[in-house]
Amino acid sequence: MRDRIWPRRRISSERPADPERNADAPSLDAQLEKIVQLVAERQSRRERLAIKVGERFLLVHAEEIIYASLADDGLTVVTNQQSGTSNYRTLDELQERLDPSVFWRVHRSHLVNINKIKEIVPWFSRNYLLRMKDAKSTEIPVSRTQTRRLREYLKL
Repeated sequence: MRDRIWPRRRISSERPADPERNADAPSLDAQLEKIVQLVAERQSRRERLAIKVGERFLLVHAEEIIYASLADDGLTVVTNQQSGTSNYRTLDELQERLDPSVFWRVHRSHLVNINKIKEIVPWFSRNYLLRMKDAKSTEIPVSRTQTRRLREYLKL
């Protein structure tokens, strides 16, 4: 019984064309183009970022960043354990390298990780302050424009 070989059936992988079924489906070229675009965006983002703490550079994961602020002496990046200066010159440069669905530019001087917001505090004129999850519970103001976006995001 073991020596018996069953005849194989030939299975066609081609399906008959169904114009109604494929009318709404995106073309293969469009799907491939979207995949290539997503991979290119992913490669342009940084997983790790170098920050200068004292005389040395530390590599931190992007998801560890709580916020980044622009001050007189440069761009300060804050994590749970460290606070240091970044080698990026502007917040725009840094924001391009980070995931836009996680990092929001809430003010012209501040970029925050929305997953690291501890509390949203109402402020005057229907604006808000973001209290962050760092050791100092830093309060970051939200600009008027971004206040609208925050309300939409949180459905306030």
